[in-house]
Formats: sequence, C-alpha cells, structure tokens
Amino acid sequence: MGLRFRILTFFLLLTVTLSAQEELRPQPAPVTYAKVTNDELKAKQERVKAESERKLAADDKRKLESVAVKNKKDTMAIKNASR
Repeated sequence: MGLRFRILTFFLLLTVTLSAQEELRPQPAPVTYAKVTNDELKAKQERVKAESERKLAADDKRKLESVAVKNKKDTMAIKNASR
C-alpha cells in the first residue's frame, strides 16, 4: 500500500504542477485587425489623387517656366544676332 500511495501521490503532484505551469504561461494576445470603413478608404484615395495632381501641376509649371526661359534666351540671341 505504501508504494502505490507514493506513486499515485507523485503522479497527482506532477499533474497539478504541470497544469499550474500551463495556466501561468503567458497567453498570446488575440489578433486584431484594423477596421477601415469605405468612407475612410475613399477619403485616403481622394487625398492621394489630389496630391498626385498637385505634383503633376507643379511639374507642368516647371516645364512651362523652363520652356519660357529657353524661348526668352532664343529670342535674345536672335535679337543680338540681327544687330
């Protein structure tokens, strides 16, 4: 009876210890996903579109200015050559 009691006690303590360790182990945080509404998505798309249009307009303006400067230089060169 003594040996059986010791073996059962050992396994009982082992089981309790392992289950206690399992409960103390840190659990991973649940995965949450950002919820983006259609309105937010459309607003972001509009902002990106407006920004790209502003950049294109600035590029076009720079190109026009550089062409105007080049034309002015060409005009000045023609005037100087004709004198």
